[in-house]
Amino acid sequence: PVLILTAKNKPRDIVTGLENGANDYLTKPVSKIELIGRVRNLISLKNSIHYHNELSIIKRDIQIAHEIQKNILLKEIPKINGYNFAISYMAMEKVGGDFYDIQKINNDLTAVIVADVSGHGIPAAFISSMFKVAYSFHINETSEPSKLFTRINETMYEFVGGQFITACYVLLDKKNNCIHYASAGHWPPILLKKDGEIINKKDNGIPFGWEKTGEYNTRKLNIETGDRLFIYTDGI
Repeated sequence: PVLILTAKNKPRDIVTGLENGANDYLTKPVSKIELIGRVRNLISLKNSIHYHNELSIIKRDIQIAHEIQKNILLKEIPKINGYNFAISYMAMEKVGGDFYDIQKINNDLTAVIVADVSGHGIPAAFISSMFKVAYSFHINETSEPSKLFTRINETMYEFVGGQFITACYVLLDKKNNCIHYASAGHWPPILLKKDGEIINKKDNGIPFGWEKTGEYNTRKLNIETGDRLFIYTDGI
């Protein structure tokens, strides 16, 4: 900031100074208290502009991350005979690292996954996008939960940049009336039986990116008509 100290106090002189880049002016003789006060105000103004510019950049980055996030999520819930799906997505601070997907593998098998990247903003949205690519690629190789998670972890390990991904994957098996599931450092699914019994077997595994040779277990739960299955993150 530029503060002019001048003996010229005519309006035209003051305007000339401001037009040439001055931010403020004081006419001589100068009061020490007023001089210090004006300097402090100009420095505060400079800092405010700096913080405003930083905030504008952050808001722009958050908007970009928000657009990335929208593009990787399902545009609509698929209709699969025998199941009713309901999704509630609530992004933290406009955007987070939450991801979900539902895919019909064949007439008997349907895959459902939820995942959560540590952190928020651009890094989380970017890693979520990478995770979707890895998931979509490897599910074409195998839909078996533990094998799928092992391959995803091997792929993602080098690219998470110190962040981690937790995930819960459920394979709905219509033919055998059961689900097969695996967890990568994530909350396990909650099965609410039609008679009111709640089944919640914990087997968390380790998050993707924690170590390259992570091991994951496939668990099985029997289901029947009228049961409800809950799979969730802090935003889904």
